[in-house]
Amino acid sequence: WATWCGPCVAELPAMKKLYEKFHGQGVEFLGVSLDQPKDQGGLDALKKFVKEREIRWPQYYQGKGWESDFSKSWGINSIPTMFLVDQDGKLVSVEARGKLEALIPELLAKKTEKTPARGQ
Repeated sequence: WATWCGPCVAELPAMKKLYEKFHGQGVEFLGVSLDQPKDQGGLDALKKFVKEREIRWPQYYQGKGWESDFSKSWGINSIPTMFLVDQDGKLVSVEARGKLEALIPELLAKKTEKTPARGQ
């Protein structure tokens, strides 16, 4: 995502609601910013945006935009892009945008199935 990306900004209200709904259940969100390099104001823009919009999840910033190691290694060629990773670190979906509200409860249910009851 990036602060200059209209569709990314439009997704924020829904993402904030999902964060509030699921974070207390062990779900973590991580923003990966493709904002401009630090010397072009990218880091300051990101910090200001996160503070003003009260985004509570961590943000990863390399300051290389589309040339970041993350973008290249994960094949990101458009934003917003949303991945879903399960509690075991397994990549569940590379197309999670618009599907998180359905996919997260499914993962939480699987987590519950794997967790033995106390005393067992």
